[in-house]
Amino acid sequence: MSTVDISGLDEADLNLSLEEQITKILQEPKLETKDHGQGGVAAYETKRAKLMRTPDFKTLIRQYPNSLSRIKDLLAQADGINKTCSNGDLTLTCLDIKDKSTYYKLQIGKEMFFLKYSSGQQVQYPDLYLKPHGFYEMKSALRLKEALRDIPNVRVIEPQIGYSDDKRDVIVTKWEDGMLLKDYLENIATEEQALEIKNKVSGIYHAIRQAFGDKAHFVDMADYNIFYDPKDKTFILFDLFDAREVGL
Repeated sequence: MSTVDISGLDEADLNLSLEEQITKILQEPKLETKDHGQGGVAAYETKRAKLMRTPDFKTLIRQYPNSLSRIKDLLAQADGINKTCSNGDLTLTCLDIKDKSTYYKLQIGKEMFFLKYSSGQQVQYPDLYLKPHGFYEMKSALRLKEALRDIPNVRVIEPQIGYSDDKRDVIVTKWEDGMLLKDYLENIATEEQALEIKNKVSGIYHAIRQAFGDKAHFVDMADYNIFYDPKDKTFILFDLFDAREVGL
């Protein structure tokens, strides 16, 4: 059984735990802000830790006292697939455990989020996961949103916080209820629908290559990282980032 260990972090230039580092960053009134095309997104970096967050997530966290501390406790408790733990107005459900990553559904008040926690060297893409992955996954998601904003019925999942240090990564996005495109193609779509969808996806990939260049290396750019809503034929991309961000 895999469990999440977020205690005993090295300091990342500060003698602080992960919880304390993120709390400090979220509460710091004079963050260095950078324009990522998404107004108000702030980035904070030390020699060994990187964090990016949206102003909305910062505001939300402040509305719930000790929320980061309570999330830390819930991560330790929700140590098995389908296990749900609560602490007041916070609820965390473990969705899946793969390699060195654990996937959760997080509820803060009435707001729902997806949380991915990764630690250590991954079996898949081992060189990639020695790099600060969570931070750059959020950065790439923001750039993807900008690149695809004019394509009808295509959007990128809404990143809220991306954190990386030399031992672990955290990415939090808004929750999406949806069917994986892979499942729709394999189990529901007719041959005609499948052809239409594949042509649309090819157009999306072409737009990404135009925006980022032919040398862009988007890890896991496939139908299992796209939600699809057949009612309005909307495609929602997630869990994608340009590996060039981390030097690969």
